[in-house]
Amino acid sequence: MSGLDNFELIRQGGLRIEKASELLDILLLQVLLAHPWTRTPRTVEGLLLLSEWLPHIETKRSALAVHKDHFSEGQTAWSIVGLAVRLGYSLRLDRAAFRSPTSGESVDDKQEQNRLIWMFTYLADRQISVRLGQSFWSRGPALSSKFTAKDFLSLKPVAESSTDDYASVLHAHLDLMQILLNAHSILYSANERTQSMINEGDYPRYLDDLMEAATAWSTN
Repeated sequence: MSGLDNFELIRQGGLRIEKASELLDILLLQVLLAHPWTRTPRTVEGLLLLSEWLPHIETKRSALAVHKDHFSEGQTAWSIVGLAVRLGYSLRLDRAAFRSPTSGESVDDKQEQNRLIWMFTYLADRQISVRLGQSFWSRGPALSSKFTAKDFLSLKPVAESSTDDYASVLHAHLDLMQILLNAHSILYSANERTQSMINEGDYPRYLDDLMEAATAWSTN
């Protein structure tokens, strides 16, 4: 049975989860080995979705095994996000973190799509890495770029009456992530640095600054 036949069975609900998992393993191996068909931005999107919705095929497990799997799943998600980041770099999607050097240059649909993919890759990388205490894989948006909701036109409401302004949601997530990363890098980058700031009296001042930034974000 061909891969396309398997995909059709998945869509129709006629493929057992164990078989679907085997197919997924094969596809992931092909992504890892950089098969030509996998080298597309859509593959990066697929990896990000997979990292958020990991398949569960083992049903007979003890409570202890289930408890241990929480960390194991996090490690798996972190590895898949890392694979998405590396593929994104090889496709030059990271260039979307910077604005075009030509002032006022318009962005076509493909460029905007690549920008969106890289922004979500960046967010996924930061979230899973901070949660597991791992180093970051990806480069974030350039501070000089200052992307706003206006830079994500495809996510703007379709109709005037629509309230689904996903462009503003993404903008808010990017700003909030920057605040959290500032807190992480300044206050909690290392135990020794944190203790030094406490001893020197700098910790409350930095904490107040970050709280003000978070309050301003919430207000806006």
